[in-house]
Amino acid sequence: MTERNYTRKARALFLAALMVFSVFAGTVAFAGTTAASVDSLDNASATDVDAYSASAEQEVTFDVGVADGEEDTFTIDVSTVDDITLNDVAGVESSNPDEVSVSASTDGDTAEITTTDENDDGVSEATITVTLDVDTDGVAHTVDIGAYTVNEDGGAATADTNTFSVIPPDGDQTLDSGSTFWAGQELALGTGAELSANDELQVREWDTSGDTNRIGGLEEEFSLDGDGVATLDTGDYDDGEYIIVDADNSNNAVEFTDGFASATSTTAADYGGYTFEITTQNLDVEIDEDSVTDDGENAVTEIDVDSNRANYELNVSANGDLDVSELSDIFVANGDYQLEDDNANDDDDEITITLDGTTAEGDGQEISFEGIDAGEYDFTFSVPDSTAESSDTVEVTEQDIDSAFSQGVSSDTAGDIAEFTVELEDTDEIYVQFGDEDVGFIDVLWLEDDDDDGEVTFEVNTRTLGSPGADTAEVYHSEDDNIESEVHGDDTDATFWDEDTDSELGDGTFGDYLEELDLIDDVDDDPRTQLTRPLQPADYELMAAANGEFIVNSDGDTEAEREIDSALFELTAPSLDGITTHVAPEDNADADDELEDLLDAATAREEIAEDDRLIIQVEASGLYGAIVHANGGDFSVLEDGTTLASLGVLTGEDTDEQDWTGEGISFDVEADDATGNQEATSLDLENNNAGDGYVLYDEENGQFFVVVDTTGDAFTQDVGDGDEFDVTMEYETDSNDRYEFIDDAEAPYEGGAGGDIGDEAYPYFQTGSSEELTSTVEIVEQSVTFDNVNNGVLEVEAGEEATISGMTNIAPGSDAEIRVSSTDADPSFRSTSDVDIEDDGFFEATFDFSEQSEGDLADTTFRVGGSSVDTIDTELVDAVSEETDTPEPDTDTPEPDTDTPEPDTDTPEPDTPEPDTDTPTETDTGTPGFGVVVALTALIAAALLAVRRD
Repeated sequence: MTERNYTRKARALFLAALMVFSVFAGTVAFAGTTAASVDSLDNASATDVDAYSASAEQEVTFDVGVADGEEDTFTIDVSTVDDITLNDVAGVESSNPDEVSVSASTDGDTAEITTTDENDDGVSEATITVTLDVDTDGVAHTVDIGAYTVNEDGGAATADTNTFSVIPPDGDQTLDSGSTFWAGQELALGTGAELSANDELQVREWDTSGDTNRIGGLEEEFSLDGDGVATLDTGDYDDGEYIIVDADNSNNAVEFTDGFASATSTTAADYGGYTFEITTQNLDVEIDEDSVTDDGENAVTEIDVDSNRANYELNVSANGDLDVSELSDIFVANGDYQLEDDNANDDDDEITITLDGTTAEGDGQEISFEGIDAGEYDFTFSVPDSTAESSDTVEVTEQDIDSAFSQGVSSDTAGDIAEFTVELEDTDEIYVQFGDEDVGFIDVLWLEDDDDDGEVTFEVNTRTLGSPGADTAEVYHSEDDNIESEVHGDDTDATFWDEDTDSELGDGTFGDYLEELDLIDDVDDDPRTQLTRPLQPADYELMAAANGEFIVNSDGDTEAEREIDSALFELTAPSLDGITTHVAPEDNADADDELEDLLDAATAREEIAEDDRLIIQVEASGLYGAIVHANGGDFSVLEDGTTLASLGVLTGEDTDEQDWTGEGISFDVEADDATGNQEATSLDLENNNAGDGYVLYDEENGQFFVVVDTTGDAFTQDVGDGDEFDVTMEYETDSNDRYEFIDDAEAPYEGGAGGDIGDEAYPYFQTGSSEELTSTVEIVEQSVTFDNVNNGVLEVEAGEEATISGMTNIAPGSDAEIRVSSTDADPSFRSTSDVDIEDDGFFEATFDFSEQSEGDLADTTFRVGGSSVDTIDTELVDAVSEETDTPEPDTDTPEPDTDTPEPDTDTPEPDTPEPDTDTPTETDTGTPGFGVVVALTALIAAALLAVRRD
C-alpha cells in the first residue's frame, strides 16, 4: 500500500480500467542542432496525472549526455495522448546546471526543451525534469492511458516514458485488497474490468470469530457514480477486517487492486484475499511547558508527537484564536516543522505541518511563541486523513525581562582588572553599554548566562579595554558565561537608531553609532581608535538593555530602547603605597603557590638569614591588566602566579616579543657592589625558573609578592652574608609628554611618551609626576643564641621538664630541632626535640633529663633542615645559674614576650664572639635584648602584611 498525506490534492489509483485507450508515442520536433552532440538519452518517465482538471501538473524526466559545447532541442507532444492538451511548461530543471543548462518553451501542444553543454571538454550528463501544466478536464480516470516519447534531433536517440494513468482526484487512498487503512481515511475505488458505472455494492464485516472465517454483517451500502467512481468514508468504521460484495449477491466478493475492481468470486476460498483492514490511529501531542513568554528564551519550548502510525501529516489549530500566520510563526518560522498546507481555501485557521515532508512524528521538537499575544490558547492537533486527534493548552505571558547590576556603584583602579555581575530574570541574555559620549568611550556588550545560574559574571581588563590590537578574549573574561564586544571585533546583533529620523543610523552599525557621537572620524574606522591612551580614570556609565537597540536622541545623548538598569563604574587613579620585606623558611620559591599559604609562611624582616626565602611585598595598583596581557592575555596568572621573567616582560627586561618599555613601570632589586668590570648583583628578571623566583599577585588588594630562593639562581651572582640590596618600584613619567599609542598601533603595549615606544611615560599619570618606592634588605649569616649560658656553657636543669630556649634569625616556621648528645655522662644519652621558631625569633624546647645526674656533660646543637647551625657545650645542673652570658644576636627581630625573670645583677659582657654589628648592646635581662626602634619596625612591618585593602 502507498499512502498519500496531502488532503488538498488527493490521489488515487484504480484496479481495472473503465475504458481502454490506445497508447500513442509522442512525436518530437527539433530545431537548429545536429545529432552528433547528443551522446545519450534514456531513463524517461512520466508521473500519473489528475483527472477532471483544467490545470494539472505532470512531471516528465529524462537523462541526457551532451558534448561539443552544443545546443540540443527535445520536444514532447502532449496531444499524442487522447484528450490531454498542453497549457504551458510550468518549470524545467537540470540536475547539473554548471555543465548542462536548460530552458523551455511551448509550441501548441508541444514542449520544447533546449539543453546547452557548458563544458567544452568531454561528455556532460544531467537529469532533466520538466513540469508540464496539462488540461485533463475531459478525461475520466483511466489506467495506463498512454506514454510520451522523447527524441533528440533527427531521431537518432529516443526514450519512451512509462505508461501513466489518469487518476481520480478524490480520496486519501485507493482501495487495495489485503492492505490496512486508518479509520477516517477516504478510500477511492472504480469500476475496473469487473464493474460498471452505477453498480451497487456493500461493505461487510469479515467475521473471524468462528472456526471458519466468513462474510459477516453489513457495514455500509454504496453505489458507483455515473463515472464509475465511489469514495468510502471510513470515519465510522470499527477496527476490523472488511470485504466488498455485490449488493444483489453478498456471496459475490470483489477484489480491488490500486483502486480498480480486478476480480470477483463466489468461492469462499478466495474471500480471504479480497479483504482489507481498518484500524484506529492513536495520537498523543504534548507541549512541554504549560506557560511560556512572548519573547526571550522562555518563549521556546518543546513538543512531543507520538502515534502508532509512522508517516502522517498534522493539522494544528487554536480554536480560531491564532490565525494561519501566527500558527506558522510558532511551528514553522520559529520552530522545527515545515509547512505543508496553509489551507488558504478553507475558512478554518489551521495549518498542516510535518518535520520532513513525510511525517510529524517525533519528540523534543522546538516551537516558539515569540511575538504571540499574551493569552491562553487551546491547541487541537489532528491528522488530515484519519480520526486521530489530541489537544493541549498553553498560556502565553508577556516577557518581564529584568536585569540588575549587583552593585549600583562600583570602583576599581585604572590598569587593573574589574569584575561585574549582572543578574538576569526571565532571560538568559542582555546587552550592556559601557561608557557614553561624555566620557569619550563606548563599548556595547552582549552577555549570555551560559551556565543557567541566573547571572552573568565577567572580568574586564581595563588596561586593554579599547586598546589597539586587543580582541575580546584579551579584554573580557568569564569562567561560565559568554561575552561579545562591538569594540573588539564581534557582531553582537545590536542595532543603532536616530531618534530624530526614527530610522537606523546609516546601516545601523556600531561604526555609524560612534561616528554620530563624534567618537570616531569615519564609520569605517576601527572602534579601538576612540582612545589616544589606555582607558583613563573617570566615571563610566553602565546601561543594561533588553533588546540591543541603542538610540542617539535629539540632544545627542545615548539611550536604550528598553533600558532596564544602570550603574556607575568609578575608575580611579593608580598608586604606589609601600614595600615590605619578609622572610620564609628555606624552600623553592614556588613552594607556597597559594597566596594564603605564602602569607602564613611569611614574617616581616629587613634581615634575611642565608638559605631562607626572601619575600618582597609591593603595594602597587594599576599594573595587573598589563601583567595579564604580558602573559598571553591569560587572566588566570593573577591566581596562579608567574616567574620573574614574566614580571620582567612588563618592566622592560625582555622586549623580544612585547616591548612594554613605554609603560614606564620598573622594579629593581640591586646591591651596591659593582666593581670596575663587574655589574652590581641584582634580581634576575629574565629568570624563568619558578623554583628560583616566583611572583604571586593579590590584585584585589593592590599588592604583589616577589618570592626568592636565596640559595638558587634568582640573582645575577651568588649572594651571602653582608649583601645589602635596594628595592625600588617606580612609575616613571616624561617631563613633557604623556603616554600615547603609536600611529597604527597593532598591540596594547605599542606606545610611550608622545607616541614613542621607547620613551617611558606611565599611562595614568600626568607629565612630570613620577612615583617611586624604595626599601632595603640584607642577607645575613644564620645565627642562634641560647638562654642560660654561663661562661660559654649552656646550663640545663637535670629534671623531668628541662627547657632550652633562645633566639635565632632563621625564618619562623623552619624545620628546626635541638639535639642534646652526651659527651661525658652516665648513662650516655641523645635526645632531640622539634622547635617552633616564633615570629620574633624566640624558640624553646622541653627535654626529660630526670634519669641524668648533675654534672653530666653534653653538646647541644641547633639544627635546621637536617643541618647544624650552631653547637654549644652543655652541662646538666641542679638549678640554672641566674648569672648568664647574653650575646647580642645578629637580627632585627623585636624582643620576645617571655616569662624569663630579670636578674638582680648586671649581666656581664658575653664570652661568645661579638655579633656583626657596630654597636654591641649590654642588657640586664636573662634573654637577648632588642632595641626599641628595631622592635617597632618589625611590628609595623608585620601589621603591613596583615592589612587587607577593601
